Amino acid sequence: MQKILLAIACATALTLAGCGKPPPPPPGPPGAKGDKGDPGPKGDKGDKGDPGSKGDRGDVGPKGDKGDKGDKGDAGPAGAAFRVVISSSASASCNSDEMMITALCTGSPNFTPLKLSGNGAQCGDEANSTAVQVRLVCGRK
Repeated sequence: MQKILLAIACATALTLAGCGKPPPPPPGPPGAKGDKGDPGPKGDKGDKGDPGSKGDRGDVGPKGDKGDKGDKGDAGPAGAAFRVVISSSASASCNSDEMMITALCTGSPNFTPLKLSGNGAQCGDEANSTAVQVRLVCGRK
């Protein structure tokens, strides 16, 4: 119990000790501006900033000189190996450096016999007829 009374007495003494001081006076008017001081030491380097916005596109430069002519290229692949012959008459044939692959009669709804002859073909009996036409597929030899 004695300890409790001693603690209460100390707390009361501290509280009363702060009551006796008067409040501080109000601040006075500001003084005259002083002289500029010497610059301080250089500070550490700061963090890297964000990238800036994209700039405008510049003007197009002058046209350059024409370059030298290049070397001749290698030969390209051969042309198509097949050729379609569409005749306006009943007969047709492939060229001498070709061979006939297939033949077909067109233009008549009726049956027209197909006659093969060497490197060509004919539809029906009359070679100059325009009622039917022959189509050939010729291939290079």
